[in-house]
Amino acid sequence: MAVKSLRLIGDHPIWCGPVAVALIAGCSVNIAAQLYANLQNAKYRSTRFRDRLSSRSVSGVSDVETASVLSILGYDVHLVAGMAGFPVRSLDRWLTNLDSEIKVLIVIECHYLVAFEQQISDNQVQNVPACHHPYSDSTIRHAWAVRRKPIVDGTALAA
Repeated sequence: MAVKSLRLIGDHPIWCGPVAVALIAGCSVNIAAQLYANLQNAKYRSTRFRDRLSSRSVSGVSDVETASVLSILGYDVHLVAGMAGFPVRSLDRWLTNLDSEIKVLIVIECHYLVAFEQQISDNQVQNVPACHHPYSDSTIRHAWAVRRKPIVDGTALAA
């Protein structure tokens, strides 16, 4: 099953970080952007500015912030060894052996992609084969396998 279309409320900008989280978690882009804004406000801004929780200002997110937002939403993130340095188009072979419960968060230069069931999506195009994606010639910097945290007694296990 391919990822569903992106859900947006109003005229929210669709930056690649919040979009990648929304594609993985199935939430709206607005919710993902608000979680990023909350993290960034708590980390970078002084206490008197914490009431400015604008999700419209979320861009240029870090890998640590992305992993934190996914953890908040109930996902485990694990680095996939051996994918760095390969072009995005080479993912077609690798994705055929992927467990259907795992989505792959791919980092290329200053951009996030999500691979799921042999297709790649981002904030520009959704559900295309890796060889047909506009970034197919880009080099993979990092890749993470993302999976839902196990549920025990009705609650997700803390990481």
